[in-house]
Amino acid sequence: MKMIRNLRSVNEGDTVSLKYPRHGTGNILCRHTGTVLGRGSNKNGRFIRVKREDGTTRVFHEARMVDLTKF
Repeated sequence: MKMIRNLRSVNEGDTVSLKYPRHGTGNILCRHTGTVLGRGSNKNGRFIRVKREDGTTRVFHEARMVDLTKF
């Protein structure tokens, strides 16, 4: 496991684990683990698309991620 600070070292196919605010805002953090499907950027900043272990797909913005870890 390696803690990383930004999304530039995350590539498609990597397995990541991160904490992200529940419902996208607030101070309650949930742990999410899955495989990176892609990364990109838009007017709100950089993001990654992750397929979680339960089969759902979520998008996580870099500014809100906490403890991003790559396996």
